[in-house]
Amino acid sequence: MVSWRCPQRGASRGGRPARGLRASLAYPEAVIGRRRLLQGTALLGAGAGLYAWLRFERLMAPSALGALGESGAGRSAGAQALVEELMASLDGAPLLDVHAHLAGRGAGSGCWTNPRLDDPSSPVDMVRGRAFRAAGMPDPDAPDEAWIDHLGALAAALPFPSRHHVLAFDYRHTPDGQRDLERSEFHVPDAWAQEAAARWPSRLAAGASVHPQRPGALEALDALAAKGVRVVKWLPSAMGIDPASEAYLPFYERLAELGLWLLVHTGEERAVGDASEADWNHPLRLRVPLEAGARVLVGHCAAGGAYPDPDRADRRRTPAVELFLRLLEEFAGSGRVAGEISTVCNINHFGQALEPLLDRPDLHRHLLNGSDWPLPAVGPLVLLGPLARSGFLDEERVPALRELFDESPLLFDAALKRQVRHPRSGARFTDDLWQSVAWQGA
Repeated sequence: MVSWRCPQRGASRGGRPARGLRASLAYPEAVIGRRRLLQGTALLGAGAGLYAWLRFERLMAPSALGALGESGAGRSAGAQALVEELMASLDGAPLLDVHAHLAGRGAGSGCWTNPRLDDPSSPVDMVRGRAFRAAGMPDPDAPDEAWIDHLGALAAALPFPSRHHVLAFDYRHTPDGQRDLERSEFHVPDAWAQEAAARWPSRLAAGASVHPQRPGALEALDALAAKGVRVVKWLPSAMGIDPASEAYLPFYERLAELGLWLLVHTGEERAVGDASEADWNHPLRLRVPLEAGARVLVGHCAAGGAYPDPDRADRRRTPAVELFLRLLEEFAGSGRVAGEISTVCNINHFGQALEPLLDRPDLHRHLLNGSDWPLPAVGPLVLLGPLARSGFLDEERVPALRELFDESPLLFDAALKRQVRHPRSGARFTDDLWQSVAWQGA
């Protein structure tokens, strides 16, 4: 067993300003003009802020569902060429998406959101909560089923088969197994993911989320596997889980017995969770479940952030994606580890993650596609201009990709990841990724 020890980480007169009536009489136009400019600027700023807040859902999720019935109709030759190139890479296999999220308000679904995400006295949390829900469910008054049907309709409109694993999200739990509502961000029951799969059986598959300190966790895994679930999701820093804890060995051993994949977020996480526990997202902490025989999906290929390197005497901070690649090299022969590439093209990740990943085509057979839905619908996270200027994307393909985004953010997400290239060698993700070799071999 690999041991783990990783530390946290105006006018003037005689040199004096003129005051009172004399100043206003001496320079009335300058004073009035300046005040009007400031007032006008303040009004414009307030108006822009109010407009943005009222139009928040549209700004955060600009791809609507209105044209889905005509998906592909009127598509430009350039956009069609990108779709056909992606389909050729799939070679008849369905597009696999191992990482898509659900959320809701709770009516009829059992979903729960921490009240601080709707509290005006916590404006940062409130914006985070509204942004996340807006991307997946543009109508702020829609029932929770609308999130499922939004994703299901987008998937059904794709010009090829697809399979999207929609994930539950467990509460944070205390060491004695109690729900920690104060420090939980949101909750999506396993049963709601199963409801999503029942509503769209040809496109959506149920994923789960089981906290290892939840009472009856091992029995929950048994029941989920019996229902055909293949993925169990953890976000360590949000759920209060240290993957390197040997207390979870029975959980890992049961995962191994059942053949379930443990999808673990790795790398920095700023949207959800406790920043003070960010080191629990360290990719090398996953050595423990892998040594225990579990199958592990490394979320985002550790696309962002840096961590102390436990294999170096000086524990120098090393980019998380490099630590992920080391993990992949160590355990690739087991057939029980894969990296999941959602968000690697996002504005906050591509500069650190894309080049190292594209530089290792020998490891692409150990990578799988994930969308991290609804993030592909959040336009500000996926900016094509910086990708093109950095050499990761042909400038001439930008208009066609933008057209696909307007048609369907799901289609855009896959097409973009098919098009990104190494800025010097021109290497792209190999077809092994798109044909889900790692998934088929499990």
